Amino acid sequence: MLKFDDVIKFGEFFFIYLADKGDNYTYYFAKIISDQDVIERCVIKKKSYKPKHNIKQDTQLQIISCFTILTSDDFKDDMAFFAGADASGVDLANLEIVSSINIQDIEDLKTEILANPNVLPRPLVNAIKELVDGK
Repeated sequence: MLKFDDVIKFGEFFFIYLADKGDNYTYYFAKIISDQDVIERCVIKKKSYKPKHNIKQDTQLQIISCFTILTSDDFKDDMAFFAGADASGVDLANLEIVSSINIQDIEDLKTEILANPNVLPRPLVNAIKELVDGK
């Protein structure tokens, strides 16, 4: 059974398991991105973006903010991107856990996911709230 900090490899990409919707069909993952040019552009855009309207209505900023930079040894300085984090119909029995992330990355992911409730699927946000609340 996968847990929040497990890293799996699917094809040529790595993903961090975040949660499930509870329907045994839809799961949420953060994609690990190692391309430093992409990461740098995202970080710069996130830092320099100035919303034109109320920040709660500004989904572009929220989507840009849906990542954290990892510190785990296996993925140091890579980015965990979790906008569009859902995957349907994935057979979890065929996924191999190849690694896990450290405590700092776990906490950073939880914080960033909870900071973006208007852009992420409600079941994902609720699952992370339950993890934080210890349920």
